[in-house]
Amino acid sequence: MEGSGRTHTEMCRKEEPLYVKARKRVQRMKGPVSDAVIVACQEAEIEEYRKKIQMIEERFFKGKNDTLEEKMSQIASNYGYEAQSRQLIEEMAELTQAINKYWRKDLKCGKFPYQPFHGYIPDRTTTYKNLLEEIADVQIMLWQMSFLLTGKEDINKMIEEKLDRQIRRITGEME
Repeated sequence: MEGSGRTHTEMCRKEEPLYVKARKRVQRMKGPVSDAVIVACQEAEIEEYRKKIQMIEERFFKGKNDTLEEKMSQIASNYGYEAQSRQLIEEMAELTQAINKYWRKDLKCGKFPYQPFHGYIPDRTTTYKNLLEEIADVQIMLWQMSFLLTGKEDINKMIEEKLDRQIRRITGEME
């Protein structure tokens, strides 16, 4: 360490993702910030989320790494439908609370609407992190319920049909 000028903690600290660095630069800027800078930060953050989602999907839905699916099925098999369905209800209630708390505390009861494609960048507060954690808890329980009830293929087919129907509604092509 001699001569480096950095402590051990500083040298071992993980590098921040680019979108975090960009957001911090925008927050330090004085005066108006161009929409292009904000959009660039949002695009970097969205791309980071897409990568994380893709990794999860590859592990669970495409079977490239069955460890996540194996863990899910082991837990679901151990506890069974009754226990896990009740746990899902509890997790959904906690998610409802987290959504309301985030809306109330971070979005100031809607005074700052969450519009990720129009200038809003989440600030990683405790409330925001708790919301993400509750989303993860509900998703885990939903995967287990899918395993216990039908299997992911049936659920994925229903999801595809519902998404297609909603897109038709949006584009005005619904019968």
